[in-house]
Amino acid sequence: MNGIEENEVCPTYLCRITGRPQPEPDEVIDARWTPWDDYVADAMQPGTALSPWTIAQVRELQHSGLVERYLRLA
Repeated sequence: MNGIEENEVCPTYLCRITGRPQPEPDEVIDARWTPWDDYVADAMQPGTALSPWTIAQVRELQHSGLVERYLRLA
């Protein structure tokens, strides 16, 4: 953006857990569960509050079908 280039890794993790997550309050301001389809819909909305990197990852994951395959294994 504006001539600045970054070389960073933006990992996306998908997992199954038992129990309720307990984010570290010093590191996490807010957290919520969002079904994958709702998250994709939010990412594709014009003017979404999600970062450009998140949007790019969602598009890539949707294109690959990896999340849907993972969710079917449940």
